[in-house]
Amino acid sequence: MLIWIGYAGNELLRRRILPVTLALTALFLGLIGFVLHRVAGAGDTEDMSLFFQAGTAMVLGLYFAQLLSAFFVLFSTMGTISGEIESGLMLAMLARPIPRWKMYLGKWLGFAFWCLLYHALLFWSIVILVRVFLNAPLLPDAVWKGFGLFECLPLLLLALSLLGSTALPAIGNGVACAMLLGLSMFSGLLENVFDSSKAHAGISNFAFYVSLLMPSDAIFRRMIYELLGGSALPLTPETDKMMGPFSSMGPFSLSNLPSAAFVVYAAVYLVALVAWGCARFQRKDIA
Repeated sequence: MLIWIGYAGNELLRRRILPVTLALTALFLGLIGFVLHRVAGAGDTEDMSLFFQAGTAMVLGLYFAQLLSAFFVLFSTMGTISGEIESGLMLAMLARPIPRWKMYLGKWLGFAFWCLLYHALLFWSIVILVRVFLNAPLLPDAVWKGFGLFECLPLLLLALSLLGSTALPAIGNGVACAMLLGLSMFSGLLENVFDSSKAHAGISNFAFYVSLLMPSDAIFRRMIYELLGGSALPLTPETDKMMGPFSSMGPFSLSNLPSAAFVVYAAVYLVALVAWGCARFQRKDIA
């Protein structure tokens, strides 16, 4: 395990992905901190207004944070298998007495470690900034639930990218994964803009089928709901008053939330992608 973590880390440093990513991430977090500082300086200290401002800041910050993370995952792994085959490096690696599926799984685990570490940096930086500047009333259990779901996002994209790398060249794989991720995010925005009534049943069905193919956006919406304490709050009129504004945020609203069963589906889907990648790499012609 440590060998593959070190291998992935060396690749990220050799291709200058990690230092460039960290430098631009610092710029992104600095911009968020500046915006939160200006919002805090407005002087509105009403509880409901503060709760809504803090929630909105986290929704927007984490929404664009997942885009940064997606770029990090894709540019790190889109040519992991295909690139090493084209360069001939894979032949040297396969000369060792290691089963192919173990090598594939080791690569996935190695990159997963760095992706999770970077995602954790994004999540906790944004949450801490919102807490410090707006004194957001966050529930500890809700924050940890949100963090757990947020960490699922890079794993899904990583599994998809590594699987695609066994079948497509690096650029083609990157384009395919990026477009699939974009389609998932677009369908989620459509579902939030248009309600789930019969008049827009086609849009809801489209979004549902896309979420089955790439469940990242649905998991993100569930993560935001958990992070704001939606499932931890009692069902009272006061709860409706607190969560109500987040149902009218247009494309970033908390309507049409996926169920807990869908979260289980996403976990099974992740395992299936990794297993499929192991099977494909096991049968792939390297010569």
